[in-house]
Amino acid sequence: MSKTKQSKWQQDFLPHSIIDGQLVRSSISVFNVPLGRSLSEVIDHPTIRINKALTQDDLEKHKIDLRLLPKKASELLKDLKPLEFLIQDVLVKGMVYTLTAKNNHGKTTLAVTMAAAVTMGTSFANYKAKPGRVLWLSGENTMDTLYKIKLLEEKGLIDTDKINIIDQSFDLKELTPQLIRLMLIDSLDLEDKFDLVVIDSLQAYAGGMDLNGNSNALTYMQEIRRLTAEKATVLILAHPTKSATKDQLQPYGGGSIMNEIDGNFELWLDDEIASLELGKRRQLAIPPINLKLEVLETNLKDADNNKTQTTMFNALDSAQADKVQMAKHALWFKIADLLSMTDQDMSVAFLGEKLFPGEDPQNAKMQAYRLLEKMRKANLVEKSGPAKLTRAGRDWYGN
Repeated sequence: MSKTKQSKWQQDFLPHSIIDGQLVRSSISVFNVPLGRSLSEVIDHPTIRINKALTQDDLEKHKIDLRLLPKKASELLKDLKPLEFLIQDVLVKGMVYTLTAKNNHGKTTLAVTMAAAVTMGTSFANYKAKPGRVLWLSGENTMDTLYKIKLLEEKGLIDTDKINIIDQSFDLKELTPQLIRLMLIDSLDLEDKFDLVVIDSLQAYAGGMDLNGNSNALTYMQEIRRLTAEKATVLILAHPTKSATKDQLQPYGGGSIMNEIDGNFELWLDDEIASLELGKRRQLAIPPINLKLEVLETNLKDADNNKTQTTMFNALDSAQADKVQMAKHALWFKIADLLSMTDQDMSVAFLGEKLFPGEDPQNAKMQAYRLLEKMRKANLVEKSGPAKLTRAGRDWYGN
């Protein structure tokens, strides 16, 4: 064994005989703590290892914290249990997840879809959910969340008696102990404990703290971890950096956030088709989940008697997703066909009428606008000004 430079107290301490054993330079030693020295100074020394199960008297005598008492693997294995899923293969009970996506990519819509499956004990994207109750911390745009819940209620896809909402943000670090007690109190007309806690969003409950610092991020995530009391699963809605691409969907903030979570769901929306993948994980991988974002009306009407619109996700298999993408490209080609027929400016309303004959003019116009915006992003149509094909667009159309 290579020699290690030792301080004077270590030289004096190492040869001593202790607690029915002898301290030697090997991997099978036991130790005590010399007076005036901290435990970390002892256990950090490379020649010292623990071999003997210490008694409570030993711990008190040598001022060693009970948490440092090692346990045999054979004892720990007796209590080892398999993972228990809230949503089979997707959400594990007692684990903390982030759901990371850019603005307007469907984070809230997806989280409501997952929560709905839990309240009903139905399936999320063909993955069976166990019935349970949901606590939703809504620190951002509660009205939008309620619209999505309302839509699912009208379709019979959610049990609104099994989802409780706290509709304001607060400093989670300060109120976590009270929140945990709330989750466990029977006298608040809560039928049972919460099985899923949704935090919308990561930043909304940080109390203004800068999460870029690893120390702050670690403290915050450790507080969130405490919400897994009684094996509740925690799902945190998070934003990535503003310039994040599809392969960079990690929560914005210090590295401690990614270190502390058990899984990070990465959601990416391309036109109306979303892809959901489980990136970092402490469970087996699942295949990417394809989802179609649909804009639908609720029965709620505004002052002008117009029905309120909101979004929901429907799961697609790979063949269905390919079919939707082909249909989208067929519409792109039809737009290119119309734009190539004339040099005159072509209004979005006119495109909507040609693309979606028979539909409500305003709805057709909106669909045509969204298609044009996607073609602009793909550099097939000029970025600004009248709708005209770029050179790349003409080449694509010609092929």
